Amino acid sequence: MFAKKSSSASDASKSPIETLINQGCEIKGDMSSEGSVKVDGKILGNVDCQALLIVAEKGVVQGDIRCKELVIYGEVIGKVTAEVLHLKKSSVLSGEINTARLEVEPGAHYDGQVLSLIHI
Repeated sequence: MFAKKSSSASDASKSPIETLINQGCEIKGDMSSEGSVKVDGKILGNVDCQALLIVAEKGVVQGDIRCKELVIYGEVIGKVTAEVLHLKKSSVLSGEINTARLEVEPGAHYDGQVLSLIHI
């Protein structure tokens, strides 16, 4: 569950970003994507992403997230279920965490229960 920082990136993080929710864009409602998504704006709803989801420093997600890999630089409020979760030093996460692998940088903030999952 608590993995050491590796020098090589995972396969999901090497994939190109297929969908960009830009600054100034706000989505109200649930969304799903088979490809990688980067959130620089705001999502008020649940997110189901079959690949990589990046919440950028100015990005906000208020809702539950289910994805293969999640990298948080910004703010997430809700339940997170991800095979791999990266909490970067600027991240703020409030909610339950369900993950098989958790990487937390010094300075990251999270509040909630952490559960270890074998399969998602």
